[in-house]
Amino acid sequence: MSKQPTLTKADLIEEVLRVTELPRKESESIVETIFDSIIESLQKGDKIEIRGFGKLPHSPTRGRTGRNPRPVRKGRARKENSFL
Repeated sequence: MSKQPTLTKADLIEEVLRVTELPRKESESIVETIFDSIIESLQKGDKIEIRGFGKLPHSPTRGRTGRNPRPVRKGRARKENSFL
């Protein structure tokens, strides 16, 4: 099984830099501002919809009972956030 390539924040900054021909600092600022806005909205419980990309609903999952196979004792797993 081959590993799929990963798009990183640095890749997005490079793409903004290439397309807009803005200085690196401004390209970084643009990408940071977008991510900060998305994070802030998700923390408030808002849904994110980017046309042509998709939706990022904030869907907190319930904690679940997990089992560690080594010491074989049950415990409560932490709650997680899920994004579709």
